[in-house]
Amino acid sequence: MKPTFYTAYHKIAPHLQSTSVTPIHVGRALSDTPLPNMIGDDTGENISDRNGSYCELTALYWAWKNDTDSSHIGLLHYRRVFDLAGDHDGATTELFLGRFDIDPWLRHTEAWLAANPGIDVVLPVPHVMGRTVRDNYANRHEPADFNLARDIVATRHPDYLAAFDAVAADRTIYLGNMFLMRRDLFQDYCAWLFDILERVETADRNRDLYSVDQWRYLGFLSERLMTVFINKLRADRPDLDIREVRILNMSQAMVVP
Repeated sequence: MKPTFYTAYHKIAPHLQSTSVTPIHVGRALSDTPLPNMIGDDTGENISDRNGSYCELTALYWAWKNDTDSSHIGLLHYRRVFDLAGDHDGATTELFLGRFDIDPWLRHTEAWLAANPGIDVVLPVPHVMGRTVRDNYANRHEPADFNLARDIVATRHPDYLAAFDAVAADRTIYLGNMFLMRRDLFQDYCAWLFDILERVETADRNRDLYSVDQWRYLGFLSERLMTVFINKLRADRPDLDIREVRILNMSQAMVVP
């Protein structure tokens, strides 16, 4: 078994693919033209047609339901990846590059994964916001969805409620739904996360989905929930090998094959 980073694409962009990096077209059920040279999130058991609100999580769901071979499973973006090799210096969680060399990054990523087979979790360096997590969400999204998620946690996952409230009152989150987790931890996380998100999604009330930020609300909500899950995991399992690395953003970079 090998680790697999699924890299979410929704448009043509520089192709990132290697033994442990698999590009996946998210929302392919909604697309007229499948992106070339990659799998889609519309096969097997999937929620590809709900990509509008779930964003990159449709790739996560697909991996949860259909990947039977990987020792670890993770998620990256077509323009955001992890600096596993630690090649770039910076004080922020996300580093915007002027140049991104694909082949060296793929080689270094494969080498790091091969050298760390016992890793449990890889995460972004935590991002500190100017507001609390609760206030930050309410600033650009419907606060009722955040409150509903808390109610669902309280009812269905009460052992996570203290962690939820602590995260809500703090200013720190893990960005981008980006991570790598050991297979069993990944399965636990997805079962917990999608139970909450699907109940938020199907709640019988009106939502303003006209703004982009609110249209993608489940993707944004999941960043907060991932922080809750990880914080409780750290508290419950101090024995785990959890690493934090910086995010490399190539949206402004000259990308070299």
